[in-house]
Amino acid sequence: MCERFHAQHRLIPPRTPRLNGKVERSHQTDGEEFYRLCPYSTQKDLQRAFARWLWHYNHTRLHMGLDGKIPIQSLQAFPRYAHIKVLRCHPC
Repeated sequence: MCERFHAQHRLIPPRTPRLNGKVERSHQTDGEEFYRLCPYSTQKDLQRAFARWLWHYNHTRLHMGLDGKIPIQSLQAFPRYAHIKVLRCHPC
């Protein structure tokens, strides 16, 4: 994904949520709104459901951390990414 979006990949020290707050919050939301809702019987079922969840999360769910926008809108605000219509972030 970094190559696709010409983004720099940087590592942070382990156990430093102050540097990784957005990812930590995303994981919390995944847990509250996805993983706890329904057990999945197979890995494949989980992967399919999570791919649907990611699409919802990136294209329809409002985010208070983004001033009430959805992630795709925030990305499109940058001229370099204005042409992107769909985020394909999951291999499923």
